[in-house]
Amino acid sequence: MAMAMAMAMGMAACGRYKGVPAATGRRSFLLLLLAICSALSATIPPAAGYGLEEFLAALNNESLVYHEVQGDVVLNASLPAITGRNFTLVGRAPRGKRPVIDGASKHGGGSYSLSLTLKNLEFRNFNGSGSIFGALGHDIVILDCVFINNRVVGVLSGSVVSVQGGSLKISDCLFVNNRVEGGGYGRGGAVSTTFSSDTVIERTVFRSNEVMGTRGTGEGGAISVSAATYRISECVFEGNKVDGYGGAMAATFASRGEILRSSFLRNSAYSTRSGWKRYATGGAIDIYGEDVTIISACTFRENKAEGRRGGAVSLSMYQAEATISGCKFEKNAAGRYGGAVGARLVPTGLVEGPRGIYLEDRGPPRSRAKFCRGNTYSGNLAGKSGANNIYVDMRNSSASGVSFCPTRPPLALIEAAPGVVIISCASC
Repeated sequence: MAMAMAMAMGMAACGRYKGVPAATGRRSFLLLLLAICSALSATIPPAAGYGLEEFLAALNNESLVYHEVQGDVVLNASLPAITGRNFTLVGRAPRGKRPVIDGASKHGGGSYSLSLTLKNLEFRNFNGSGSIFGALGHDIVILDCVFINNRVVGVLSGSVVSVQGGSLKISDCLFVNNRVEGGGYGRGGAVSTTFSSDTVIERTVFRSNEVMGTRGTGEGGAISVSAATYRISECVFEGNKVDGYGGAMAATFASRGEILRSSFLRNSAYSTRSGWKRYATGGAIDIYGEDVTIISACTFRENKAEGRRGGAVSLSMYQAEATISGCKFEKNAAGRYGGAVGARLVPTGLVEGPRGIYLEDRGPPRSRAKFCRGNTYSGNLAGKSGANNIYVDMRNSSASGVSFCPTRPPLALIEAAPGVVIISCASC
């Protein structure tokens, strides 16, 4: 009892003491108080730390809709499925540190059928057969997060995020060295969306992501967008690769796509299947069957397509309008046509190497490619003489058109019916 009272008095003194007694006893009093406080600190246990148990408890609690991750976590199994509710996961570790969720290079993601928000978290070293985060018919929002060294084997979807039928928003994030391996038609080394109502990616860096081992059938080294609308702005794509088409990104059947104020540096499309090397198009961007495409104020430097066209950008157009303006194309290379940009009309049913795609039949192909003000070209290369900068093939449609504003650049090869090529700024 006396000991307890002494401890209580000592704790009160340690917690509330503000001053010192008269000068004659000041030194002795301070030494005694220091000794008491030191002894008490040794007997009082520290606060419990945050770890795997707390993290998994939050994910498995179906009544919980918000959770703060307060420390690093190393998994001992794949992430459990988050079901039954919309969920927000926020990193809030001491001293402003971003918490790390580590898959230990052997654990993968879970399956998700809900809307999910992630903020201020880092996910690294996941290794599994499915995306870390996926949503079917729901939305995913990712803010200020980092994804490093994640791997998915033998699936179609992106290694980090896969959204089908919902919307996706990514802001202020970093994706580095994420990859999809094998599995036939691998899509999106980091991110994949299909039938999504809206995909928005802004102020985000994609570096060294890859779809590999797909024998020329992969889509989008960093991002794959299929049957969706999308807007990509103020992003950087550097050193991404695909064993197929679209070194940085591939878009298929989108109703509208906008790529604005972004940089594409040293991305590449290649094929490990020798007979399909010519189909490895779009060193940075490959777009197929999109209704409206806008590419503006972007930089394309040292991108490479091993295939027949589009060292930086490849456009396969059916009934479409594509506008490119204010872009800088430097030292991009294509195997045969269009070191900077390669575009062509395609029929409703296309079979081209890995692609066997049928568009909705809306009549004969007719499209317009517009090269507007501010585009510059330097040091681009293509195997076909005269097509180092631009190649456009619209030979099978007199209803289509190619326009240049204010002038047609050098080394632009246009194969089209008479009157299809115009020099005008009216439509820009």
